[in-house]
Amino acid sequence: MEYLYHVVPKDMVGSQLIPLNNLKVSQPEIYKKEIAKYNDHPQRKRLPNTKIPKLDCLWNDVVQLCPIHPNMIYQGWVYVGKTISRSLQFFQIPITEIQDKPTAIYHYDPDHTVGTPFKDKNFELIRVEDYKELTALPNKTLKWYQLLHEEGKFGAHFHAMPHIMVKGNVNISHSRIIDWKEAPAT
Repeated sequence: MEYLYHVVPKDMVGSQLIPLNNLKVSQPEIYKKEIAKYNDHPQRKRLPNTKIPKLDCLWNDVVQLCPIHPNMIYQGWVYVGKTISRSLQFFQIPITEIQDKPTAIYHYDPDHTVGTPFKDKNFELIRVEDYKELTALPNKTLKWYQLLHEEGKFGAHFHAMPHIMVKGNVNISHSRIIDWKEAPAT
């Protein structure tokens, strides 16, 4: 079975991961908290209203999932010398949960400026039956971790890695919750 991953939100309500634009209506207080994270940089402020090619919707209309087991993210930080004591929990979502949902993979573009229109060529529609989890962190992600670690910073765990974008809600009722310190089953 192939999986997708998403950090377990602190204020999770229900059994669905919900795009921000849907949260705005159904859970406005959570929406306000989640949308605020885009206010950390002038370019990121524009990101929520950026169009997603291939899906014909906005950034805030999709749930973003990770195609890499969270332990690889954790191990990437350890590799660059970061000591991590805290846990971080993720939903391990069976790929079948996005069957029949419009889904695209965003391939990182180092030349893209956050908040500007995305290039169509960096997106690819994916089918559940063709999906395979990635088995390693991209080198650019590892270099990012190294740079942040050298600056005494920690975060932006998903920088420079592919993003799986699902238009609409994602059911997590059949998902397991795993810790990023937990190695993948072999």
